[in-house]
Amino acid sequence: MAPAKNQAEAERLIESGESEPVQIQLIPVPTTEIDEKDIMANLNKVVIVGHLVRDPEKRVGPSGNPFGLFTIAANYRYTDKNGQRQEEAAFVPCLVFGAAVEWLLEKKKGALTIVSGRLRTESWEQDGTRMSRLILVCETAQFAQKTDGNGTPVATASGRNGNCAVDCDIPF
Repeated sequence: MAPAKNQAEAERLIESGESEPVQIQLIPVPTTEIDEKDIMANLNKVVIVGHLVRDPEKRVGPSGNPFGLFTIAANYRYTDKNGQRQEEAAFVPCLVFGAAVEWLLEKKKGALTIVSGRLRTESWEQDGTRMSRLILVCETAQFAQKTDGNGTPVATASGRNGNCAVDCDIPF
């Protein structure tokens, strides 16, 4: 017996008893060529894990819409060729929009943070010099805090417990 060519034929064969139940997955093939630039344009995705460097701040843009700014310190530890432990820190500026701004303001310096989003280049002129930086535009964020064995919050290095919700997944 020839295999079914589509889902409808497979269902007919199964109902008539001519075939055992099987699963058919049809994969659509585009009829036009896909431009590689279109694919690459959507591959801008970053995930960063670190701690808040300072308390987040709220600002208002030229259009009157609020936005939140915060910076994450993401550490990288390694052993160098001499066997010495080394540590590097990357300081990543982050940006949020919308209702998440007020929620973000509850978070405090030192809070363990996991953010994902896209990178954006910001450019400006300062004292006649062209400046630029990468900033992470957040799509999701999670804030966590350390607890002892009983679930009681433990103070961070800054002496605050961060008032962070444990495992809050908030889309921005």
